[in-house]
Formats: sequence, C-alpha cells, structure tokens
Amino acid sequence: LKDPVIVRIAAAHKKSAAQVLLRYLLQRGIVILPKSIKPERMKENLDVLDFNLSEEEMKEILALDKYVSYKTNPNPLGAFLGGPDAFSADG
Repeated sequence: LKDPVIVRIAAAHKKSAAQVLLRYLLQRGIVILPKSIKPERMKENLDVLDFNLSEEEMKEILALDKYVSYKTNPNPLGAFLGGPDAFSADG
C-alpha cells in the first residue's frame, strides 16, 4: 500500500491506496471480498465505484505484479483442473 506508483495514482483520484487496488481488481473482473470489522474501513471499501482507472494506470499497476503469493494455493480450481495458478506467470 506504500508503493510510489499506487500512492501517486491514489492521490490523483483523491482515494486511498487500498481503494485504488480494490478498483484495479474490479476493473479486471476479479471478485473482491475485502475484510474489515471497522465501520470506517467498510465504508471506504464500498467507495470504489465512483472512479475509473485509466488504461495507463491499469498497466502501471499490472507491471508491479511480481507473481508472488503468500497463500498456500490462491487458485485451487485452476490448479485442480490443471490450469495456471497464481504461482506461475500465466496464473
């Protein structure tokens, strides 16, 4: 959340870094399930539908992906079916 690219994009949209990342996932068609017990954070998580990231911003964020996951199997269905998972560049 402190990456300079994300911080710059967030400032340009007057949003938090977390909101930019949530918006990025939504624009890629990825279902997001943000977790929080804090009401202010829940409200912030919902406030991602009033802006769009440009194609250039989307590319900048995509370029940050290092294909590293800290979960044991972040894409179990793909792995089960023999497809790519998040441990590969194709996943």
